[in-house]
Amino acid sequence: MSVREEVAHLRRIPLFSSVADEHLNVIAFAARDRTLKDGKSLFKAGGKPRALYVVIDGKVGLYAGEGGEQQLIKTVGDSTMLGEMAVLCDRPHSVTAKAIGELRVLEISRDLLFRSVGEFPEMGVQMMRVISARLAGTVQDLSRVQSNFQTGVRLADLTSQESQ
Repeated sequence: MSVREEVAHLRRIPLFSSVADEHLNVIAFAARDRTLKDGKSLFKAGGKPRALYVVIDGKVGLYAGEGGEQQLIKTVGDSTMLGEMAVLCDRPHSVTAKAIGELRVLEISRDLLFRSVGEFPEMGVQMMRVISARLAGTVQDLSRVQSNFQTGVRLADLTSQESQ
């Protein structure tokens, strides 16, 4: 795949959508194009984050749990970014990501990502925006869960009990 095609894929990802083409060219040139066979893992729950991944072609299953107790929780496809929260927060992966059929991804190493942010500060600002939007969505989801909570225990009550 050409650098131009890789830049076009990166442009579809919110994290990279407002980054200048010349900066995306550098990232695309330095990133690794990988192909995985069906069932192969991009990363495993509990594993150290080494890269983030942009799905170029194919599908990825995201699994909760470990070993034989894994349960498919979501399937994602083209132009999806995976692993960025673990990389950015320096936390182990919370899920296992496996190829469903043949999978092609662009792998952006942790080092490349952080060097890029250092060289292109607007990319860091865009990352903060993307993470903030995800957090706002999570808060909305939690609010909906709280309002539908049937046991009579409010999520806010659980939170206040934990902090005591």
